[in-house]
Amino acid sequence: MRILEIGASVRMGFRHPGKAEAIDRVWQERDRFFRSYVESNDKIACLADLPWIGPVTKRILARRLGLFADQRSIA
Repeated sequence: MRILEIGASVRMGFRHPGKAEAIDRVWQERDRFFRSYVESNDKIACLADLPWIGPVTKRILARRLGLFADQRSIA
């Protein structure tokens, strides 16, 4: 978080280039991503559109955000 807060790339502390790029992008566009999520009628699809988010992470995020109590109900 400190690296992001000072405006540097997370690559300085996180060596995976694809994930680091995704984290940097989400941080830079966090307001837009959040607004899209809040306004979305399909929150699951909105989560799936985040950079570097696959099906497993999508389900974990949905469960943590309280979208579904039963994780099996998420396609």
